Amino acid sequence: MQKHVIIHALHGFLGGPSDWLLNRTADFDFKLRAEVIFDDCFTGKTMREWAEAFNARVFGQRDQNKNAVKVLLGYSMGGRLAMHALLQAPHIWDMAIFVSANTGLKDPVARVERKASDEDWAKQFESEEWPSLMKKWNDQTVFTGSLAVSVRKECDFNRGQLAAVLRNWSLGCQECLDDRLAELCVPTLWVAGELDRRYSAIASEAGKKCSFYKAAIIQGAGHRVPWDRGDVFFKTVSEFIKTNLKCTEG
Repeated sequence: MQKHVIIHALHGFLGGPSDWLLNRTADFDFKLRAEVIFDDCFTGKTMREWAEAFNARVFGQRDQNKNAVKVLLGYSMGGRLAMHALLQAPHIWDMAIFVSANTGLKDPVARVERKASDEDWAKQFESEEWPSLMKKWNDQTVFTGSLAVSVRKECDFNRGQLAAVLRNWSLGCQECLDDRLAELCVPTLWVAGELDRRYSAIASEAGKKCSFYKAAIIQGAGHRVPWDRGDVFFKTVSEFIKTNLKCTEG
């Protein structure tokens, strides 16, 4: 009997659950549950606290889908949240997929600089005119070679909430997680775009960490891999899941 697979997908900063509906391929045959990150229950928490609350919600759904294979998928900031969720409760997750996600900064100076940068962004999200702010956001070097996912409307967001997320979940506040993640026996796929050199290096290096890891560098894609090359991305995800399902059956 074919196993039922549920992918719990976490969007990035300035994103939303509907992002995962874009560039879906017709033959993607796994259920993808696009999760809400910025609701009132979760904002204001540290990443660890968020992960604990999120896992409790997923675990509470397990009776409804107790025979389902649970896959944790996170993009960018959502990938960092997914890392915390996996570390907090590895026993409830069967596989993990981290897309354009950073495991953390080892250099203390770099962490201080990142916190200062995110504080500056937080202040801009609190006060700057939305059109010019969106242009600045999309003009960041990290998005070079990537498509804009969709038009982001100010009315769809809470500016104070976005500013709080930038402060609370800054990469500068996060401990480096790569060694702790490598200790887990959870099959994990690390995905990055070829044109996103920093994150493709992170994914490639992670792929060497342990036998449970696999790295996939998508050609012709930048940081926004699932939307730059949705066809290749979802095919890669499908193959990873099917391969690991066969391993568990064998």
